[in-house]
Amino acid sequence: MSTFVLERDGRAERQRTESRVLKGLARAFSFALPLACAVGTWMVMLQVLEGAHTTNEPGLLVQVLRAVTLALPALLIAISGALVVSERLCAAARVGPRLRVATTSTFIGFATAAVFAAWHPVHAWLFGGYVHYSGTEPSLAAYVLRDGMLALAVALPVAAVVVLVARRRAAAPRRANGLARGLTAAGATVGLALVGLGSLGMGGSVAAGAGALGACPANAPVRHFDVQAIDVRITLNRFGDNDPFGKMYVLSNRVSDVRVQEMLRQIRHVLGAENVDFSVMTQNFKFTDGYFEGTRQVHLPDIFPPFLSDEVPRHHGVVACEGSMFKSKFANALTTMMIGSLGIAAAQNKLSVGYGAEAGHMDPLIAKMCARYCQNSLVITRNEESRTLLRELGVPTELGTDTAWTFEPAPPEYGRAILRQIGWDGSTPVLVVCPINPFEWPVKASVTKFAARTLTGAYKDSHYRSVYFHNSGPAADRALEHYLTAIANAVDAFRKQRKIFVLGSEDSIPRLR
Repeated sequence: MSTFVLERDGRAERQRTESRVLKGLARAFSFALPLACAVGTWMVMLQVLEGAHTTNEPGLLVQVLRAVTLALPALLIAISGALVVSERLCAAARVGPRLRVATTSTFIGFATAAVFAAWHPVHAWLFGGYVHYSGTEPSLAAYVLRDGMLALAVALPVAAVVVLVARRRAAAPRRANGLARGLTAAGATVGLALVGLGSLGMGGSVAAGAGALGACPANAPVRHFDVQAIDVRITLNRFGDNDPFGKMYVLSNRVSDVRVQEMLRQIRHVLGAENVDFSVMTQNFKFTDGYFEGTRQVHLPDIFPPFLSDEVPRHHGVVACEGSMFKSKFANALTTMMIGSLGIAAAQNKLSVGYGAEAGHMDPLIAKMCARYCQNSLVITRNEESRTLLRELGVPTELGTDTAWTFEPAPPEYGRAILRQIGWDGSTPVLVVCPINPFEWPVKASVTKFAARTLTGAYKDSHYRSVYFHNSGPAADRALEHYLTAIANAVDAFRKQRKIFVLGSEDSIPRLR
């Protein structure tokens, strides 16, 4: 009789233990899943927004699924431990319900941040490391500290919300027993893991196929680039040796970078190449590969304030070079970045110069920023109108010109030869027509458009980069069509009165024929 009782009591104890474990698993899963989704998405979005990338990188949705899948098992363990510690601590201190909620959410938030602190080393081990904005590889400790703090910023508020929801649900009647909830949690975990593993397979299938064939897959996206070869004196080293007959290959929409090239050459000439050491910001190392010889290029992320606060103090000063330096017509983000760079340098009593700048209409907030943070900078404008506007804001100015004034173009014979190749007779006056699209500006940040672009492919034609989009829509399209048609009609009327050879851009040629 006693044996039977002991056996029955032992079986009951095992059942109670299993029930407690399954209940704990279910509770931990109810916290781990939303935290994995929220913080995992947050970490992936940060990588995208700062311009970090990996080789053979899959789509955004696959990256999110991958992050959630990898984090969920570790989060289950970490959050289970955090719940045990929190409950024991609260029981020993006999705290009230509000303090218990705060304590539990804090422990869960820090446990989640600890898991995502290992984001970079785990990702680098499995898929290859991200290339980050600094252009150099930080230490492992720097990665762990940075990713942990970024994860904590989202984990704490999400954990507080989840704990409050769980507290309210605990007061409601439960329709399922602990065993069912535990099995549901386990099944969901396994199912999500399978989905994530499937996403990993899909993400790597294209790269694997391309590697096996030694070429891009048939469905790979095709990109077209308009490249120009321009004559520029290329500096070979910091001592001033140069090639006066150098050629620089640039994208047509990045010819403005020649201004920076010329500015660097001018400063080297004035101060002596041995006395200067430059760093140049770029948003894409591929586009500026081969530019700015003798300088260190650093990546400027789309989310730039943290970068500026870290990068500007490393230097003795800032020389900003951009035509649309103080305008809202192009992009407030660009103007803000220019003002921030000059302002940080001026606040540290360092060289703070804007060179070859123009100023135009600025939104009220941007104009106030310019007046406040550039009052100790010097801006060399390239026209009197810009100088007048900045002086009204209290910004010191000098009248100058475009930085490319020293640019040495190819000799006339080069241009004549090119024109003859496309049908010029050598004597007819040439009319060059190169209209731009003035209606696609300004570029503005839009999280809504970014989400639609990522999920559905919408706004593809107006997408500038990351969360930034050109102005677009039926009104802008009609305005551009009317603008180009009016120019074409004017050229056609002029051509009927005089004999000219018309050379037009890609947009204008169909209307000029």
